[in-house]
Amino acid sequence: MREEAIIDKIRAGDPAGLEALMERYFPYVSAVVWNILRNAMSIEDGEEVVSDVFLAAWGRPEVLRLGQVKAWLGAVARNKAKNRLRQISRTLPLEDDALDIPGSDDPPGDLERAEEQRLVRRAVEALPELDWERDGVCYQLFGPEAGDRLELEPAEGVYPKDSFGYDLLFRALPDSEPDDNVKDFVLKFTNLSEEGIALNDGVSKRLFIHGLWTQDEDKSYEPIFTGDFSFDIGLNFQCQLAALEAEGLTWHDELLGYTNTIRSLSLSPLSLSYCVDCTLPVNDSVGPVFGDVRVVLKDGSEFYSEAQDYDVMREYLRNRPVELPLTGEPIGEFENYAVFEEPLDLSQVDYVQYGDNRIPVHVG
Repeated sequence: MREEAIIDKIRAGDPAGLEALMERYFPYVSAVVWNILRNAMSIEDGEEVVSDVFLAAWGRPEVLRLGQVKAWLGAVARNKAKNRLRQISRTLPLEDDALDIPGSDDPPGDLERAEEQRLVRRAVEALPELDWERDGVCYQLFGPEAGDRLELEPAEGVYPKDSFGYDLLFRALPDSEPDDNVKDFVLKFTNLSEEGIALNDGVSKRLFIHGLWTQDEDKSYEPIFTGDFSFDIGLNFQCQLAALEAEGLTWHDELLGYTNTIRSLSLSPLSLSYCVDCTLPVNDSVGPVFGDVRVVLKDGSEFYSEAQDYDVMREYLRNRPVELPLTGEPIGEFENYAVFEEPLDLSQVDYVQYGDNRIPVHVG
């Protein structure tokens, strides 16, 4: 729901407006409140502060202005959190005492308030789905300080100095149960080590996570919770990998006129990895792609697909000094991988389609 519609519904007394407001701004408000409260009070008391922020918006809809809702909620959240700390005799710096939002925060009527409290608690008790394009905020497994970094450390002294290396990416999975207060993340490790080191070579490698934050468009971080959490992925590494019988299969790029011939192709729950011989001439303008590929499940649905967009490529070439056909020495062997948006159950895969070639998948 757009912010303008949210404001209109709240001003009309429609509880759907309050629910939409909480769905959009709960992570931000909660992060602001807990950044001030820290460990000063119980989770229940902190949730009550967050509830009061949204009830303030419900009770004073006239203060909500398009484009200023987030800033207003943040100011109210800081004010209420600091007021709650004062109530339990916590000392605040003088400059933090200056902020005050005048006016009554409580809507009239005990029955209305009970219903509003129920709506707020339903949102407060869950970590909502965040969309960067829609909300301008996302979850992060790291914070702004060096000590907040996500790190993977091998057992000390096992590997030669400076030989262990990796690249780490992560993302939150779509939330199938948004009210369960659980967020699932996929972490992708790319091994950059030397000396034949593997991530699953039986050597202890401990992953350190220091909390969960939200990050906004201004790269401001707000902690949801912090702590020291570690997981030994080196000694508890399980790998599912299906090597597909695809050697020698080909795909041809009709626009650039090159052909890929598969050397190896493998499927895992998180990616499709490949190695091909490529006849595209070495050049400074365009690089090779794997080609048209689809992963199809046993129920007939398409789990993953990627195809060369010739219209986009033509537009790209139109703005560059490239003459077709390209000539020169071929690129030869290249390997890469395609990462899936969510984990794949290999037992449910029927086949992989590569160009005109159907490659059966047999797992189990």
